[in-house]
Amino acid sequence: FQQADDFSIHISAMLGVSGATRTLYSHSNVSNAKIGWVYFDATGHVVFTSFDGTTTVAITSPLTYIGVPVVIRARKVGSTGTLWINGAQVASLSLAGITSPALTTATVGGFNGNLLTHNGSMGWCLPIKGAETDANGLTIDRLLASNFPNGPAF
Repeated sequence: FQQADDFSIHISAMLGVSGATRTLYSHSNVSNAKIGWVYFDATGHVVFTSFDGTTTVAITSPLTYIGVPVVIRARKVGSTGTLWINGAQVASLSLAGITSPALTTATVGGFNGNLLTHNGSMGWCLPIKGAETDANGLTIDRLLASNFPNGPAF
């Protein structure tokens, strides 16, 4: 998908240790533009970022998640990005102004191959092109949670 598209990315994961950026999913190109980059930051916050080569927009979870299984949903509908943790929306932000670079590579568990690799466990990662309802998103999140060892209940 491209920045112009509506999309959702559903991920079940657990960060093992903090201290560095740990990529869960990235859709990027060779100039490092990233649309739908979902990662744990160095302190354990979940971040959903779009970067078109010039402008960066990042949505960050208010809580940290180190050693805790979580289900993450990063969603873009129109010009609004939202971040959901364990079935609840925790943050939103306007993505207006982000252009749509040509993206060529989707990676799970790392960025551009072996950079910023995830340190912990990952379950399913489901990138979905197109808009989804809150109810459909919650159903998918619950499916991911039920298939992740010691997954969260919500």
